[in-house]
Amino acid sequence: MKLQRKIAAYRQLQNDTTAQLYSVASTLLAPDERALDATLRQLNQFGYDLDRLQFVAKDEVDLLARVQQDYDRFTQVVTQVMQLIREGRVAEGQELQLSQAGPLADRLERLTNQLVNKAEADMAARIDQNAEAYLMSRWMVVGFVVGSIGLALLLGFAISWSLVAPVKRMDARLKEIAAGDFSKQIEVPNRDELGTLAANLNRMNDDLALLYQRLDAASRHKSEFLANMSHELRTPLNAIIGFSEVLLERMFGELNDKQEEYLRDILSSGRHLLALINDILDLSKVEAGRMELELGEFSLRNALENGLTMLKERAGRHGMGLSLEMDPDLDVIEADERKVKQVVFNLLSNAVKFTPDGGRVEVAARRADGQVEVTVRDTGVGIAPEDQQRVFEEFRQVGQGTAKTEGTGLGLALTRKFVELHGGRISLESEVGLGSTFTFSLPLRTATAGDRRRAAGDEGAETQGLRDTAGGPTVLLVEDDPRAIELLTLQLEGAGFAVAVARDGEEGLELARRIRPGAITLDITLPKLDGWDFLCLAKSDPALADIPVIIVSMLDERGKGFALGAAEYLVKPVERDQLLSALHRFIRIPGPDGPAKVLAIDDDPMAVELIEAVLAPEGYRVLKASGGEEGVELARRERPALVILDLMMPEVDGFAVVERLRADPGTSAIPIVILTSKTMTPAEKARLNGRISHLAQKGAFDRAAFVELVRGFCPAPTA
Repeated sequence: MKLQRKIAAYRQLQNDTTAQLYSVASTLLAPDERALDATLRQLNQFGYDLDRLQFVAKDEVDLLARVQQDYDRFTQVVTQVMQLIREGRVAEGQELQLSQAGPLADRLERLTNQLVNKAEADMAARIDQNAEAYLMSRWMVVGFVVGSIGLALLLGFAISWSLVAPVKRMDARLKEIAAGDFSKQIEVPNRDELGTLAANLNRMNDDLALLYQRLDAASRHKSEFLANMSHELRTPLNAIIGFSEVLLERMFGELNDKQEEYLRDILSSGRHLLALINDILDLSKVEAGRMELELGEFSLRNALENGLTMLKERAGRHGMGLSLEMDPDLDVIEADERKVKQVVFNLLSNAVKFTPDGGRVEVAARRADGQVEVTVRDTGVGIAPEDQQRVFEEFRQVGQGTAKTEGTGLGLALTRKFVELHGGRISLESEVGLGSTFTFSLPLRTATAGDRRRAAGDEGAETQGLRDTAGGPTVLLVEDDPRAIELLTLQLEGAGFAVAVARDGEEGLELARRIRPGAITLDITLPKLDGWDFLCLAKSDPALADIPVIIVSMLDERGKGFALGAAEYLVKPVERDQLLSALHRFIRIPGPDGPAKVLAIDDDPMAVELIEAVLAPEGYRVLKASGGEEGVELARRERPALVILDLMMPEVDGFAVVERLRADPGTSAIPIVILTSKTMTPAEKARLNGRISHLAQKGAFDRAAFVELVRGFCPAPTA
């Protein structure tokens, strides 16, 4: 606004100057006294206007001063010209006008033009500045708006994150709690409802952790109770069953009919009680998640035939027919053999139990959708639809009315759990009066031809003959050189060993699993599976890990052999005494001077008495120790051919006895058979792995099987 007024003033000055100059010029051309006075007054008045203009033109002071100076000079010259004209010297006045007034007028006109031009230039510059300032301010406003929006978004994100993040952390914590992890606390700094929710979550976590600890303690106490119950009940049952069998074998004289009847009742009741204890323990293990599958390859046909054989006599008494139908190409499967056999036995025993006289029980096995499917069908009384799910519940017996049926009600419950433990399933179809059909399926895994031969028990004639005719422990030769086989066989048989031969590594593993020799001699350069691979597989197989392997090879790589678990390393050619010396360190053979000595270590006098009662008539001399310390001293002094050891003993328990016998060079090679009523944990089995020769349960004591087991480690001398 100021610039506009300034420009207007400058233009007025420009116009007034031009008008004054024109008026002066006109007056001087036609001089008149009155005109001259008027012109002079106008010039003086214009000078006053210039003086007032200095207050407006603060930026053009220098230029305006020049205008003022030139205007004053112009006024003086015009005054002189007018004076000359009044004096009648017109020519001099005109000369002065042309020489001085004219140039001053021109310069005044130029200066006023400059004032106007400068003011207009300043106006244009100020307009440009204002335009730039406007643009700048506009961008500042835009930036402020954008910044405000960004800040609002940032604050919104921060606020939302302060809500979302705690919720996510609490969700993750809930998942950890659901997985059983109660060890953490969630930290939420919010003082709102989320903070309260987090505090409640932490309290819930602490409460659940305490509850979980109590449940864990209860489960642990239950397991300890069951383990103790197992030991305390199985120990006397072992004596009851064992001595009953001994008496029924008439090892101490004849029995009358009543005595035999009562003994058989005692034996049957003992076995029934043992089966009940075993079922309860198995069910407890499954529910606690501690039941482990011992997977292995076995013949399904043999397992089914074995189940039918066990019930054949009972079915025959009631005129029942038993049959088995199998796919021709289905035989060897991979599963837990003991549990599959128990499943089969439970289903078959139920079928026989609830089938009337003259009925039929049929068993079928086939492949179906990548699984093996076993069906047990009977023509029994059937199961009502409302009871078909209840039959799989614990301690549940259905369809019996008021009559009490033998059994515990645990068989089918365990059957379903064992099947599900394998990843299979079991189903039931039944109609009252027509019979029932139980079908269970297991994942199918294929096996090699060698596995089929092994599972079917197809021993070669040569090996079987050697094992039958020789009197000592069996040594398995894994060798492909016929001359080496012949030489080693002569040396070993001459020393009293039985010899079995495998001509490649695969056959050697198969044969070792089947006959469980006392020792293995192994060549390294073998077809199919070389000696190094054989040794690795044997030592990783729990069934073979405790068998000493003596490498007999042309290759001298003792370091590698011992690192892989070889008991001894002999480089061919091997002298007879060198080979026998190595074998005698790991296998004991009864001497000709007396019966083989068996050391029984158990704090239960009845258990020791039972072992002596079974083994003494077979030609063994039984050494007895009632505690671990006494047993270790007796083993060091007598050097028995075999140690039979209980694990649960006061002071020095069976685990410590095993460790001390294995640490003593004089007793390290003595085979150890564990005979205990203790339920072994995986950690305890790992502790004994590779240190004992056999593990047996007292509750499953069978006299004939026990004698065969002892004979396998130390044959009794023959007359």
